[in-house]
Amino acid sequence: MRSASIILLGFIIFDSCSTKYSKEIQITEFSSEKNWQYFDLDKPVYVKIISHLPTTNLCGNIAVASVTIAETKENDTIRILDLCSSIDCQRNDVMKITPAIKPDFHVILPYRTIKNPKTKKNEAVEMDMKILKTTYGNLSK
Repeated sequence: MRSASIILLGFIIFDSCSTKYSKEIQITEFSSEKNWQYFDLDKPVYVKIISHLPTTNLCGNIAVASVTIAETKENDTIRILDLCSSIDCQRNDVMKITPAIKPDFHVILPYRTIKNPKTKKNEAVEMDMKILKTTYGNLSK
């Protein structure tokens, strides 16, 4: 009887945790990604970091990339996707970006969201929709 009570208690705790979790998480794939204009870097460039979203984990069975918004010396704002990167950088850091080739397989990217006070739904951050120039590159200090 005691083991049945413990098992029942475990199911109740698991159920309450999973219910709460599923209510807080929303799928965060945004249609703005299809508007990104990919280009290839010809040579390494130095950029000033505006924002950086690190990968959620390193590559393994899935491919992931960090997403960095940065300003070039020519005052152009670009998005850099760094495949399988664990590098961390902060706003205003100056980083070197070396060219990388866009892979021909699906890459999972982190997204930022904000809760729209009118619709109460999570939506993409405006900068993520406005910055369209996108390249693959490797960040280093």
